[in-house]
Amino acid sequence: MLETAIVNLLINQQKYTELDQAKIRYGVRIIVSELYKFVLIYGIALLLGSVLPTFVTHMTFYVLRQKAFGYHFASARSCIFWSIVAFPVLSGLLVAFPQPLWLVGIIGTLSVMVIFLFAPVDTEKHQIVNKKHYLYLRRHLRIRLLAVLFVFCVVSEPIQSFIILGLFIQSTTVLVQKLMRRDVR
Repeated sequence: MLETAIVNLLINQQKYTELDQAKIRYGVRIIVSELYKFVLIYGIALLLGSVLPTFVTHMTFYVLRQKAFGYHFASARSCIFWSIVAFPVLSGLLVAFPQPLWLVGIIGTLSVMVIFLFAPVDTEKHQIVNKKHYLYLRRHLRIRLLAVLFVFCVVSEPIQSFIILGLFIQSTTVLVQKLMRRDVR
């Protein structure tokens, strides 16, 4: 409904070819879908009192996800469900039940090792086209990983836990993709 109204508003402003109209519909569909996920995830984070922790976790994940790739759920519903669990729920639990620094350190070290050793992973949705592309992704991923680790070193201890949670979530998607043997490289 919202999607159709936006598309009609955009298309009626100018004359577009059928192909351009299809591109507009597709773009609007993606924007509305992502906006829906954002409102849902951060609305739940607001209800749980964990907006900042969710944001830190989500941004850590997102910065690495762009170059590491990793497992994708088969349906949008599965993706939304697990995103709610992974970001606001786990962040909220971490706010309510802070973990000891030694445990955070172990999980962080293992997560960095998984990302460093196995990412980027080729998926059906995001394919690595050739060796040059793989090396490009790997180099940029390592730069981003170093940036995340730098931020980790300069922020306070409570925030560090949420950075590690983001690393853990991303490393889990990489590991699941590797274990499912859908990596085509």
